[in-house]
Amino acid sequence: MKILPYLTVLIILLAAGCISSGTSQNQAGAVFPMTITDGAGVNITFNSAPTRIVSLAPSNTEILFALGLGEQVVGVTEYGDYPEEALEKEKIGGFNTISTEKVVALNPGLILATGGVQAEVVEQLRGLNLPVVVIDSENLEDILSNIQLIGRITWRTSEAQTLIKDLQKRIGAVRAKGKSTGVKVMYIVWGDPLMVAGPDSFADDLIVKAGGVNIFADAATQYPTVTLESVISRDPEVIIASDSIGLDLEDLKDLPGWQETSAVQNGRLYTIDADIISRPGPRIVDALELFAGWIEPTDNETL
Repeated sequence: MKILPYLTVLIILLAAGCISSGTSQNQAGAVFPMTITDGAGVNITFNSAPTRIVSLAPSNTEILFALGLGEQVVGVTEYGDYPEEALEKEKIGGFNTISTEKVVALNPGLILATGGVQAEVVEQLRGLNLPVVVIDSENLEDILSNIQLIGRITWRTSEAQTLIKDLQKRIGAVRAKGKSTGVKVMYIVWGDPLMVAGPDSFADDLIVKAGGVNIFADAATQYPTVTLESVISRDPEVIIASDSIGLDLEDLKDLPGWQETSAVQNGRLYTIDADIISRPGPRIVDALELFAGWIEPTDNETL
């Protein structure tokens, strides 16, 4: 019996994918079984792309929908309101009040969580042998990496690459236009007590990438509580705050002391949608573009 022709046929069939080799692979290179390391440093193995996904954080929900995985999402938190389709999904509790019973009942093949306040529920779900992946982001680069990771796990590698390239292009355009403006910026996290963005915070990263200088970049914590006197002494030229801080920035014009800042004197007070800047997902680049437009020097300022 001639063996060579049979070997040739076998090789051709394997190359064409007609015979299983124990792994599955899509056109962009995602291979199963797949072992990944999540944001908590835990290794998780997936034997196939999950078809039922529960998201414990609105930012993860937004990434999933941006990758075209809306149909696979079966559960979200009460704050999962973007895009609109997310509102139709089963609710599994609040961001800090996840119902493990509801999550289990949804029979998920993937649970996307975040660190910090969700550490306890993550531990509980892992104790039930459920596939939990912690997604943590500290800056724009982390967000892009996490989009890539989620794309790999869900067999949406090509979609993830396309999304990342688009976001990178927009980030690059902002950085090319706004580098080193030297404009002094303050981002208010909360109004009373006055809490601002310090070093290594999302807002700090956005300020720097938009070409500004965070006046509290030298603080000891990410979100320090500061005095009005320290604000006046550092004299912000631009003040930005989310719409959920419990303070209308326009009111600063009438509050004692604030009129001494350049930002108030020149009317450079800007409010941003809290969801855009507080959720480490694709829309964070929208926030970056807004920051860049606000931070760009006016005609009477010099670089």
